[in-house]
Amino acid sequence: MKRFSKIFIYLGVVIVVGLVVYFIWTFFVPKPVSPTPSATTGGGSLPTGGTTGGASETSTATTSAVNVPTLTKISDHNVFYYWVDPQTSDVRYLGTDGEVWNAKNGGDVSESQQTVSALRSAEVYQNGQEVLVSFGDPTSPQWAVYNAVDKTWHPLPQSIENATWGANQNQLIAFTKNIDSYSLAYVDLTKNPPSFKTIMNNVYFHNAILTFSAPGTLIITERPSSSYQGSVWELNLKTLSLNMLLEPQNGLFSEPSADGSLIYETVNGTTSIINTSTLQPSNLPFPSLPNKCDLSANASSSSIYCFSPENLTQSVTMPDDYLMKAFYTIDILYNYQFASGNTRAVILSGAPGIPMLDATEVTSFGNNIYFVNRYDQSLYQLALPSSK
Repeated sequence: MKRFSKIFIYLGVVIVVGLVVYFIWTFFVPKPVSPTPSATTGGGSLPTGGTTGGASETSTATTSAVNVPTLTKISDHNVFYYWVDPQTSDVRYLGTDGEVWNAKNGGDVSESQQTVSALRSAEVYQNGQEVLVSFGDPTSPQWAVYNAVDKTWHPLPQSIENATWGANQNQLIAFTKNIDSYSLAYVDLTKNPPSFKTIMNNVYFHNAILTFSAPGTLIITERPSSSYQGSVWELNLKTLSLNMLLEPQNGLFSEPSADGSLIYETVNGTTSIINTSTLQPSNLPFPSLPNKCDLSANASSSSIYCFSPENLTQSVTMPDDYLMKAFYTIDILYNYQFASGNTRAVILSGAPGIPMLDATEVTSFGNNIYFVNRYDQSLYQLALPSSK
């Protein structure tokens, strides 16, 4: 009997302790708050905690939530490239089959039904009227210019291997091939056929991205891979001096802004924004990728919008897995203030009213942010709340 009495006493003590713990947990321990759906159509909940990843250990930046913006899918077809007309605010895009569409409420308007196979790259001139496009065989691509005013395509000479817009809409800067030699040249588009003026002979960067930076600089960005060292170069088109901006590193993923005044760089998990005039970097206090930051920002911008992938792990080989679409990210959009280092969360993938987002080709115009979502290859418009 004594043995059973001790057992009952022990059980009683356990029950009493359990009740005390339950009482304390129920009434005194704060409970997590579930995300609150937005009253705004297309809105979502915002993260309110500190940022993670990148240089967060040394950053003194703070994070706060902002009013929820409105997110809308504005394309009816899969998008390869898009651009905004700065005069009319029309948003046009190049479909994955080469057709050109004007994104409109109630149905997109077809502007060109000309199909183009195996699109490689596209770059709009700053006036929004002409787009430089490459397509076809990646080892020997074809080049053409689409004119959004008269809605026509204009093929370029097959000797062009790589090109970018120059100082005006009538000029390209291109690597050209003549038999087995390569040259860097100006291409005059006012002539029919276009004429060439050599800048440098016997020079070529294979599979690089070219970006003109006014008044006379060409930025040459080597494409990234974890298996070889990439770098970024700067060519003075007047003196022809070639300087290295970013030293060779395995997995270096970099992309200039549209005007070439900034370079977004991601290496070893940290993303930096580099002013090409001062070469001073600003380390983001959250993980990001160059294709996820606002390409329309420039050296005079006081802040920048960047999407941040929240599901990067060491099992992912970056940037190769991402660029080959073996891996998709889950993004949060942040606004980063250069002067203070403060960071504001804007939208969160999967929050109420927000689809899963893997954003690329991010630009801003007026009070809107545009991007292509890799999950559905559609173009989205994020209308930010008015500052008034």
